[in-house]
Amino acid sequence: MKAPRQAVFVGRGTYRRRRLIDFAKLLPFLGVALIAMPVVWGPEPLATVAPDLPAAPTSDSPPQSGGEVVRDSVFLFAVWFGLVAAAFLVALNLRDAPEGEAGAPSPQEDEAP
Repeated sequence: MKAPRQAVFVGRGTYRRRRLIDFAKLLPFLGVALIAMPVVWGPEPLATVAPDLPAAPTSDSPPQSGGEVVRDSVFLFAVWFGLVAAAFLVALNLRDAPEGEAGAPSPQEDEAP
C-alpha cells in the first residue's frame, strides 16, 4: 500500500509569483470578453436616443447613433489601456524575482517528492 502523499507547501513569494503567472495567462481571455461587450450591448432603443422622433419601423439591426459609437469607442479604448496597464504591472512584478532567486519557483520545487 502506498504511503499517503504529503501536502506540498511553498513559500509566500513562490505562491504569489505563481498566481501572477496564472493571472497573466488569463489576461487575454479577459480582454476578449471585455472587447466583446459592445457587441453584447447592442444598439439602444430609438426612444432613448431621440425621444422626439416618431417611432421608426422595427428592424433586426437598426443603425447605431452617434452617442452609441462614442460610448463604444471610449469603452474599447479604456479596455485596451487597462489591458496594457495590467500586463505592464504583471510583467513588472514578475521581473522582480528572476528564476533561481528567492521567491521564484525552481525546477526542484515543481517536482513532487
